[in-house]
Formats: sequence, C-alpha cells, structure tokens
Amino acid sequence: MPSNDRSDIVAAGSELAAKTARMAAHTLDDQRDVVAGQLNRVAKTLKKHAGDIPGGEPTSRLSRTAAGQLSDASKYVRTHKVERMGSDLERFIRARPVMAIAVALFVGLALGRVLRR
Repeated sequence: MPSNDRSDIVAAGSELAAKTARMAAHTLDDQRDVVAGQLNRVAKTLKKHAGDIPGGEPTSRLSRTAAGQLSDASKYVRTHKVERMGSDLERFIRARPVMAIAVALFVGLALGRVLRR
C-alpha cells in the first residue's frame, strides 16, 4: 500500500473521529438543562431533609454543604458547554491528581451502591 493511501486513510479516520466528537458534544450540550435541573432538584431535596438525616448536627451541616455544592454544579452545567467542562476537568485533574482519584473512587462506590439496589 503506497504511503499516500495510508495518509488518506489516516486523514479520513481523523476527520471521522473529529466529526463524531463534535456530534457527541452537541448531543451532550442539548442535555445540559436536563442534567442541571436534576442536580438542582437533588440539591433542594437534600437541603430540605438535611435535618432529618441521622447523625445530628454534623451530618445535617455536611448535607447542607453538599446541597450547596450540587446547586453550584447545577449552575455550572447550565452555563458551560461540554467542551469547556472537559477543559476544566482536565485542569483540575492535572492540578490535584490525588483528589481526582479520591473523587473518582467515591463516585464509583456511590454508583455501585445505587446500581445494586
């Protein structure tokens, strides 16, 4: 196979990958309001029931803090495009790799618990 054919195949593959990434980002951007709304609903519910969670004031305070963070996340998702969120996430991971691993572990464990039910 001549090198010109290989470069044509590589170029076509790169173009297809870029087009697919743009389509995926566009699709995800279309869902931002839905995700932001769900985050906001969870934040409101958590804040409303923070006092009902067993564990006393420390747990209630932690729940209210988490509700505030979820509310902030909702606003962020609503106002930023997927491409920007990806850039921000990459910067966060590079700046705080240990925290990024801890967050990923926590999210994985939480999802595992939710999916088992």
